[in-house]
Amino acid sequence: MAEHWIKIEKTTPDKPEIFEMADILDVDPDEILGKLIRVWGWMDSQFDEMSASCPEKNGQMSAFRPLDRVAGIKGFADAMKKVGWLEDGRIPNFDRHLGESAKKRAKDAERKKMSRINVDKRPQSVTKKVGPEEEEEEDKKRTKRLMSENKFSDRDMACAENILERVKLVAPSTRPPPLKKWADTIRLMREQDKLTHEKIWSVFTWANQDEFWKSNILSPDKLRKQFGQLDAKMQTQPRQTRQQQIQEKSFDAIDNWEPTDAIQ
Repeated sequence: MAEHWIKIEKTTPDKPEIFEMADILDVDPDEILGKLIRVWGWMDSQFDEMSASCPEKNGQMSAFRPLDRVAGIKGFADAMKKVGWLEDGRIPNFDRHLGESAKKRAKDAERKKMSRINVDKRPQSVTKKVGPEEEEEEDKKRTKRLMSENKFSDRDMACAENILERVKLVAPSTRPPPLKKWADTIRLMREQDKLTHEKIWSVFTWANQDEFWKSNILSPDKLRKQFGQLDAKMQTQPRQTRQQQIQEKSFDAIDNWEPTDAIQ
């Protein structure tokens, strides 16, 4: 059984055949269109591609005699014949507009159209080359995001300030650093690297007094990057001198400092 719809083109109301049939039958063109829809719907239900193309005996159109009754106007079938929309014994272009095959093609065409529209709307992936400047910018964004999500403690800030004081002794021309970033690096060394303030300070103090490393370790970031190597070298060096022990104890005040408003 055919589906309960027929294919009508948007241009059908303005086709010359519509106006010609309206003149033949002396009715309004829109009335012709309405009656044609009734007739085509009846044809779609009564015929298939095979029967719509089989000629009647003796050229008679006995199968199409009810068309006048379906349309509700006398002479409608003859008017269709005169404009070429009906022939003796066959329905022209039946397979193009009526029947299952026509509807299947129409649905396939609509499905392909929607598929193309969806593809066009799909965001196109753009491969962006990332250079050193872009990587540095992304690193800054990540650092800023981490600082906003994870707050460093007052002791982290105190450690960063003490590192800065030692760095100034080695490099007096050092520009004011982002102390909050330094403090957050100390926090990361504690939380992610599982280091204590004492361990961080002792390794930095050793590096700050070493002839080679003191000019290379000028920030907590550099300290964190080289921490494993620095710690290993420090372990192979002779025990600290009395003067170094006295200097290192200067951090005891920070270690024991417990401000009332400290961030836990």
